[in-house]
Amino acid sequence: MFTQLKDLLPRATRKIEMERTLNAALVCEVFRQIRAEVLGDYALREVEPKHYQSKILTLSVSSSPAAQEIFFHKKELIELLNKRFGKDAIRDVRTIIETVVLEKQ
Repeated sequence: MFTQLKDLLPRATRKIEMERTLNAALVCEVFRQIRAEVLGDYALREVEPKHYQSKILTLSVSSSPAAQEIFFHKKELIELLNKRFGKDAIRDVRTIIETVVLEKQ
C-alpha cells in the first residue's frame, strides 16, 4: 500500500535531471531564435549556445570581436531570455572562444 522512500528517490532524481536537461535545451533553442535579432546576421555564423547550467548561458564564439559583441549586448540578451522563461532564469551570459566549423551548404 505504501511506497518506500528508497523507491521514490531514484524516480524523483531522474525526473529533476530530465527537467534540467529539457530546460537547458529550451534556453539554447530560444537563444538560437533571437541571436540574429539582437546581434545581427553575423551571429548566425559566429555564435552558438554551448550549454546552460546554474542560470548561466555559455556561448561558443569564433573570435574575440564576437565575444566583445556579446559583452555589449549581454544585458539585452538576459532581459529577452528572462522575459521568455521568467524572472531570473538567466543570471549571466559567458563566452568561450572556439573555432566554429561550419558545414558547407
